[in-house]
Amino acid sequence: MLKAFFKDSTIYMIPTILMYGTNFFLLPLYTRILSPADYGALDMLRVLESCVLLVVALEIVQGHGRYYMDEKNPAEKIKYASTAFIFTILCFSLFFIICNFFSLPLSRSLFGGEGFKDVFELGVAYITASGFLLFVSTQLRYELRSKEYAIVSIVTFLTTAMCSLLFAVLLDFKLRGMVGAIIIGNIVGLTTGLLILRNSFSLSFDIRKLKEMLVFSVPLVPSGVAVFLSGYVDRLMINEFLSLEEVGLYGMGFRIAAIVSLLMIGFNRALSPLIITHYREKETPNEIATIFRFFVCLSLIFFLGLTLFSKEILWLLTTPSYYEASKVVIFLVPAILFSQMYMFAPGTGIAKKTFYIMWINVVAAIMNIGLNWLLIPKLGFQGAALATFCSHISVFAIKMSVSQRYYFIPFNWKPIIFSMILVAFLSIPSQYLLLGELSHFMLKCALMLLLLFVCYWTKLISKQEILVAVNKGKSLFLYKN
Repeated sequence: MLKAFFKDSTIYMIPTILMYGTNFFLLPLYTRILSPADYGALDMLRVLESCVLLVVALEIVQGHGRYYMDEKNPAEKIKYASTAFIFTILCFSLFFIICNFFSLPLSRSLFGGEGFKDVFELGVAYITASGFLLFVSTQLRYELRSKEYAIVSIVTFLTTAMCSLLFAVLLDFKLRGMVGAIIIGNIVGLTTGLLILRNSFSLSFDIRKLKEMLVFSVPLVPSGVAVFLSGYVDRLMINEFLSLEEVGLYGMGFRIAAIVSLLMIGFNRALSPLIITHYREKETPNEIATIFRFFVCLSLIFFLGLTLFSKEILWLLTTPSYYEASKVVIFLVPAILFSQMYMFAPGTGIAKKTFYIMWINVVAAIMNIGLNWLLIPKLGFQGAALATFCSHISVFAIKMSVSQRYYFIPFNWKPIIFSMILVAFLSIPSQYLLLGELSHFMLKCALMLLLLFVCYWTKLISKQEILVAVNKGKSLFLYKN
């Protein structure tokens, strides 16, 4: 499992790094093509997409994964996959028909005005294609075909990027060209995925299996909505209590902190399917605990690096009016990490106790709303970051506590917690060191080196594990060359 995890997590990260990096460098180009209103409309479509992917198909993809990966009979696995895929097609087709029939009032509600009806209709098409593509991509993950998953992701992204340049830039279709490019990219990616999975589906539809999957997945729908609200309540309440300027500063800080999501995606997409596949094996809990220690070590490196050098990153990428965004990075990086660390608390999913997951996420949304309401008026947009951090770390602790009842993993919490506390203290100078002074920059570099000593001294990672990792890296380098 460990070998498969490290191989798959690396492969999953490749398309993510490619997409994130390219989008990062194309952002100045796109902001010159689109007016603020057009860019806002595109963002609203993305918000709608996030919500629709959670709700429309009743999270059937989650129930599908739970039963599909637990099934040993190949014929029965095909029935689970086919039933879930046909259900997904029916749900998103109904969504497409209803939204197009009521496109005028719905576009007014979403965009707050006239003139975007055609954009909304294009957006509905792109969201529908995204729903199909999401299922196909997830099926590749459930089959542990990380290379094929990466191929589909890269094909989708490159097609979208090239069509965006063609339609939005060269043909000057602007917003409509960009949305059309997303549709084409999703269709090409979907077609590629279906060709790869041509032996994974049939025309069979099993009502009994559909009921099994829905019993598992339906409680995850309100849970997903609660997570969705938790992800956007901070910006909404900053706008309510403060102004759009603070929303912009917070958003820029969040974008810098979100670099850590590169680490999260690789771990999450590789680990979750492997746990469901191997959870009955005796050594799996120990292997999960080992992976968690590596994850914490890498997370601390990301956290300290982004916190210490957030001012330098903002100096390179933005203007002086955005430099204050560095104040929230120290809270948002761990908030993003803790929000995704549920993958190391698989007990409720293994035991099929999705009801608990729903209530925990609902409590998280309520907690986040309450803390934002209390802290933003007192601490400004930093209060929103602190509220988000506090709610996510509390919810992680609850999820881990509940998970351990159903599937115990022997985490060694002492070095983990001790390392986190020490690194938190190392990050404090970032709030006081000035930008542009060489001595301060050298001190930050020294603190990063000190982090490696902390990880070794607290036994978060052993000398033998470091040597094995170095030797693996050398072997991979020599093999490629």
